[in-house]
Amino acid sequence: MKNVGVINALKFERAHSKEKNKTLEVDPGNLFRGKTIANTLKNTGIDCFTHMNITNAGNACSKLIFEGSTIIPSLKPSDLIVNLRKNIEKTSGNAYFFVHLDSLDTISHEYGPQSHEYQAELSTITYLIQKELIEKVNSETAKETLILITSDHGAVDVNPEETIYIKLDLKNTLNLEVEDTKKPVSPIGSPRDIFLHIKKEKLNWTKEILKQKIGEKAEIIDTEEADKKGLFGLKESSQEFLERTGNLLIIPKEKQTVWFETKNKSRISFLGQHGGLNSEEMLVPFAIAKLIDLKK
Repeated sequence: MKNVGVINALKFERAHSKEKNKTLEVDPGNLFRGKTIANTLKNTGIDCFTHMNITNAGNACSKLIFEGSTIIPSLKPSDLIVNLRKNIEKTSGNAYFFVHLDSLDTISHEYGPQSHEYQAELSTITYLIQKELIEKVNSETAKETLILITSDHGAVDVNPEETIYIKLDLKNTLNLEVEDTKKPVSPIGSPRDIFLHIKKEKLNWTKEILKQKIGEKAEIIDTEEADKKGLFGLKESSQEFLERTGNLLIIPKEKQTVWFETKNKSRISFLGQHGGLNSEEMLVPFAIAKLIDLKK
């Protein structure tokens, strides 16, 4: 994606662009070239279905990572769970149903994972699973169904007003982006994990400047070193991955947040964040059970 620059993967549009809702004229497959879970299962005769919110059901990213699965859009968690039950009951043979409930993540960002709003949303989802799936699904289907509940990440409460904002000389510090525009690659990631594409000759200088401004409130580490320490997984990352992540990583400690000054002086407002190394944002639930056992 070197000729495109930084991409908002979900919307598949150029990040920080004034042209909103303008889909890029490049192959989304450049983002992911692996074999999807659905395609792997289909090759063994297992039908795959994906239940998710309608806002993301039709975008390029969803079509890419759920290739081989029938995507079933829903308006809210309520109709999603009901549609899931109906789909499970009418589907014969081996099948895999992937369910994405994104409302809890949205609430967590807006109000924080320890908020009353978060607990209310969690209670709502729990109620829907219990009342509309477990209690109403027919017993024969329940005997043949396993339910697995997990998450892609946790979350941590933060105080946006304590965010450390860094001002960099972007033009002279960051690597150039696409050849036709010569714009710097903007900082990417989140206030809990910031990835920078720094010019090689400016790397050590930038690290020292950041250490002076941030102090002991964050780890500042080369991405290659982070990769060797296993922060991106157990296996060594590909060169393509390292090119996309840049060469310098800022990981705020505890519940600290760090971001960069923008031209419009915009400020972080979310009370919940994830992406860092706090145990609250790294640990995720994992529960599995036979659906029939939950009906008892």
